[in-house]
Formats: sequence, structure tokens, C-alpha cells
Amino acid sequence: DGMDLSELGMITPLFDMQQVEVLMGVQTSLFGASASSGLINFKTVDPSDKKEGYFMTQFGSQNTFTNGLVYNLPFDSGWKLRLVGHSNISDGFKENVALGNYASANRDETSFRAKLLKEGENNITQKYTMIFSDFDNGYDNWAPDNNTDNITYSDNPGKDSQKSQIFIADYLYDLGDNLVSLNVSNSKNETLHSYDGDWGNYSFWLGYEDHDDDHDDHGDEHGDEDGDDHDDDHDDDHDGDHDEDHHEEHAEFDASTYDFFDSFSRDIDHRTVDLRFRSNTANNNKVNYVFGLYQSNYDETTDAAGYIFGGSATGLSSGYEIITKSVYGELAYDFGNHHVLSAAFRAESRDMDYFDVDNPGADFSLRGDWNKSFKLSYEMHPTPNLHWYIYAAEGYHPAGINQNPYLDMDEKTYDDEIYTDVTTGIRWTKGNIKLTSSLFYLEHDGHIFQASEQLDPGNPNAFAYFKMNADSGYEYGTETTGEFKLTDKLSMDLSLGYMSSEIHFGDHDDHGDEHGDEHGDEHGDEHGDDHDDDHGDDHDDDHDDHDGHDDHDGHDGHDGHEGHAEHGQKAHAPNWNYSLSVNYNFTEDSKLMVEITGKDSYVFDSQHDEFESDPYHLLNAYYSHSFDKLKLGVYAKNILDETYADRGFIFGLEPPMYEERLYKSYGPPRELGLSLTYSF
Repeated sequence: DGMDLSELGMITPLFDMQQVEVLMGVQTSLFGASASSGLINFKTVDPSDKKEGYFMTQFGSQNTFTNGLVYNLPFDSGWKLRLVGHSNISDGFKENVALGNYASANRDETSFRAKLLKEGENNITQKYTMIFSDFDNGYDNWAPDNNTDNITYSDNPGKDSQKSQIFIADYLYDLGDNLVSLNVSNSKNETLHSYDGDWGNYSFWLGYEDHDDDHDDHGDEHGDEDGDDHDDDHDDDHDGDHDEDHHEEHAEFDASTYDFFDSFSRDIDHRTVDLRFRSNTANNNKVNYVFGLYQSNYDETTDAAGYIFGGSATGLSSGYEIITKSVYGELAYDFGNHHVLSAAFRAESRDMDYFDVDNPGADFSLRGDWNKSFKLSYEMHPTPNLHWYIYAAEGYHPAGINQNPYLDMDEKTYDDEIYTDVTTGIRWTKGNIKLTSSLFYLEHDGHIFQASEQLDPGNPNAFAYFKMNADSGYEYGTETTGEFKLTDKLSMDLSLGYMSSEIHFGDHDDHGDEHGDEHGDEHGDEHGDDHDDDHGDDHDDDHDDHDGHDDHDGHDGHDGHEGHAEHGQKAHAPNWNYSLSVNYNFTEDSKLMVEITGKDSYVFDSQHDEFESDPYHLLNAYYSHSFDKLKLGVYAKNILDETYADRGFIFGLEPPMYEERLYKSYGPPRELGLSLTYSF
């Protein structure tokens, strides 16, 4: 609805949503640095002229209970109001046996949205959007034994919660041939991210006090009610890839002291103003334009407790301010028959100030230059049913400040990352067939990656984090989608994607791993890879970097080791992915959709390409039937109950030798559910 919410992981559910727009490739020319890797734009439903609404209730696996209510109310004064409420409660699919089978990764999410609209009075349209959300979710996704039964052993599970209050004011002034719009927004947010850093409890770690290398049989003494049922889950993940340095001697270990917990809370205030002038495209102009001015003020304070900066501190109270100013524009010329040449440009300035409440000597400022972005595109219709386009774009991801006051001066900041994107594609329709296909090449200069070092091998939280620049990186590939209407009742949708990627670290290979790949699956890949596997779980709030664009990966910070390859595949970037759905309409009111999706293996960490996920395929089905004002829905996700990893970290966790191993978290198991929707 016009506000930049890229800093926040959770705002509002996809309930009563009008559309979700996915703009692929570099989009900084019109949308700024937040869209350096593409843009996902959520547009909620506007109020309408009818007095109407609907109520939805849904019950599913893991005691999931969801309710939603929408009420639309027009007034005689011309104002229209739409009210939306939504709640979601679930136990989640993790079972914490250390706390009596406690649902430690539960969800408790509530949101409310009000939208007020008045159109046309004195050629001015006013729209006001207010959002309140309270997401109070547990976080307990990892287990030291890598078991695939979704059992955890943490004695102090964490939180992944956020409260947000958002206000957006939109004004549109219609001047006939030209339009003037003003978007003013403000958000206030409180977030908490905490986790059990050792993933275990005293009983679990007690069995590690007096043994050497055999970690297979821990049984009930670890708080596992199922004894050693999970032993087999160790074998595939350990593979003998251990750090030989830790085998030199038998280390002393005391289970009573092996207990770590970190907590990070943030208060975020974000204010934006966007003034835009543009031509009215409804007039079929030869020349269309957009010109705009933008300013953003972003303020954040952080309070952290635990093992901070690799043990250099036990607490942190700090903050930073970012002021962004931009001027942007686009000019498009129509040669006729929808042959259009367009050029877009943006200049953006970004200033940052970091302050440490307890250590003013660590305060730091960064005054950014005016970064330039552009996009040049051409599109044509050689035939009425064929659309071809090509564009070249250059954008940037901004320089930033590393928060850690114990870093060397040359590590306190990192430079801009420059993107170059060339994409071409077609859209073709004929009869009952629609096809789109594209080829893309994206190059990074000064690729920003998150580096970290495990300073104390006996402490899983002893990490120092900072962002820095690699030399370069690239990815290229193709994406194809198709819609096929086979009969009046039967249709099929198909999506195929292929991508190859690599990152060159250059002289930076001493600083560990690169997570937060902006082009991998589940991380907002602008070239169409899946976005739904993680369901919003992972929001890395370790906050040792402050560029204003946290990558939200490496959740517990267990990444980063020294002496790895100088180049590697991008993390979470499978070579191929696909989805195929078959839709059958039994009647106008009765519909079935069966879907299969899959993706190739991928590396969890660019500098640990010896550790890969396994390819996987998921089968889903959805059925709906309408009875006048009542609609019944049935869904089944992951019908075959496929076990698949969605995250992986490589580090030393298990005492007394702390061998470097791969630890994985897994996606949701089979989910079944039933929904009822009543319209009034």
C-alpha cells in the first residue's frame, strides 16, 4: 500500500489481499535501495460502494485455528470504510521433550486493518490505511542430534515476536493530463528475537562429559522420551567432515556450565514521504513520464543481552539513524503499436549515524555519496499475441556500518554493492495457451556478505559478526511459466526455473560464510524461486550490521569459519525449481487443484560447498465447494510427508571436541485443514 516495510519480517497476513506484485530484477531506479534485488508489492483490498463482508474460520494440523472477518461500509458522505481482523493460533510442529512436550515453536498472531477512502471530491482522492499487528511466536527450530521427528531439547526456548502500528496516508490529485500523488507513512515497531544458544539442556549435555567421539546413543538421559529412536538421523549429516584440530586432546567439559541464551529487542520508527508527478496513461499519450521526490527517516534502538560480540560483552544498548533522500524519474516514448522505449533514473543519498549508549567512543557516522541507478528498456508487439521485451539496469545495495565496537577500523564499514542486470523475455498467447519466458544475467561488483568467526570453539554463541565486500558474484538463468486450458473443466499451470550462480570472495576468505544471499530461494529471489518454504520463521536479529537491510539469515548466528574456498555457489540457490498444478472444475461451484512442487539441492553456505541439501518434491491439494453464501475449503500440504531441510549451519556445537558439523532445520510435515467462509 505504498510504504517500504523491507526492514520488518512480519506485518500482516495474506488475508483480504487484492494482489501481490512481484517485480523481478534490479528495481532501484524507481523504488530505491530496498528494491536492489527485486520488489514484492502487497496491495490490500480498497473499500467498495457495497455494504458487505465475510467471515472465515479454519482449523488444521498442529491445533491451528484461524479466524478472519471483513466488513465493508459505505457512508452517505462519500467516505467508504473497510475493516479487517485476523487471528492465527497454532502449536507449530516442534515438540520440546525437555519441557514436557511443550509446543515451543507456537504461533499466536493477531492483526487489525482499517482502510478509509473518499474518491473524486474536487478531483482529489484520499485514502488512509491503519494497521495494528501483534505476532507473539515461539522460536525453537534446532536440535543437536539433527533428528527428523521435529523434537527439540532446549531448556530455554526463544521468541520471534513483533508488534507494529502503521499509518499510511495516500492523496491523488487528478489534473486531467497529469496526476500528482503524495504518500506519507509512519510505522512504529517492537521486535524480540531470542534463542537458546546451545539448543539443549543439562540432562542432554550431561552424557557428553566423559566420552570421546561416539555421540550416537544419548537416549533418555538427554530428555528424549523416545530413547535412541533418533540415532539414525545422525549418520547422514556428520559424514566424517570434522575439524581434525579438535581431536588433538580430550577437552574437559562441565555440562552444568554449558548453557547459553541470547536476546535481541529492537524499537524501530520509520517515516517516509513520497511526492510523485506523472502523466495520465489513460489518455494514450505518445510520451509518458514519472518524476518524484522521496525521503525516509529510519530510527532503530537495540537492547541485547547474552554472549555479545563473541563474549566481549554481555549486554548492548545502541541505535542508529538513517536518512535517505532521493530524486527519481522515468520517461517512456510510444512509437505506436505498443512499441515503447523507456529510461528510468534515480539519485539517492544515504547518511547513517550509529551510537552506543554505554560506550560513546564507539559512535560512528557514515556520509554516503549520491548513488546512481538506471534502467533502460524496450518492448514491442511483433504480432497481436506476442509481446517481447528487453532491459538493462544498474542498481546498488547501500554501504553500511558494522555495529560491533570491537572490530578493527577497516572492518567497521563496508562499501556499496553494484548490481548489473540484463533480462529479455516474451509473453505469448494463442487460444487457450498463455506462455511467458525470460532469460536473465545478473552481476554483482563488491558483493556484500556476512562474515563471522567462532572465537571460542567451546561456546556456540562465541561469534563475532560483520559484513564486508567480496570481489564479485553473478547468476544467470531462465524462467518459464505456462497456462493451458485443456477443456472447459480441465486446466494446467506450469512454472520452470533454472539458475546458475557463483560468488568470488577474493581476499576475504578468512572471514567465514556468506549467508543472506539476496538471490537464493526463500530470500526474495527476484528471478522467481520459491518464497514460501519458511513461512516467515527466520528473521536474523543478531544485529551486528547496520546497513538498514538485514539479510534475515543465519538465525542463531552459527556460521563462519576460516580458510575456505575463494569462490563458491551462492547459498540457498538451487539450479532448478518447478511447480505443476492441475485444476478441475466439477461444476461451477466445485473445484479441485492438485499441485506438485520441487527444487534441486543447494549449498547451505557458499564457503562450505561440501554440504548440500537433498532435492525434494512436495505434493499439495486444495478442494472448494460453494453453497450459496457459504464456501467450504479443504487443503492438504506435503501430502506424502516429505522430510526436507530448509536451513543449515556448519559449526562446532557438541562437546568435548566440538567437531565442525552440519546442523539442519526442516520444513513443515504433512498439514491437513478445513475452512468455512460465510459471505453477507
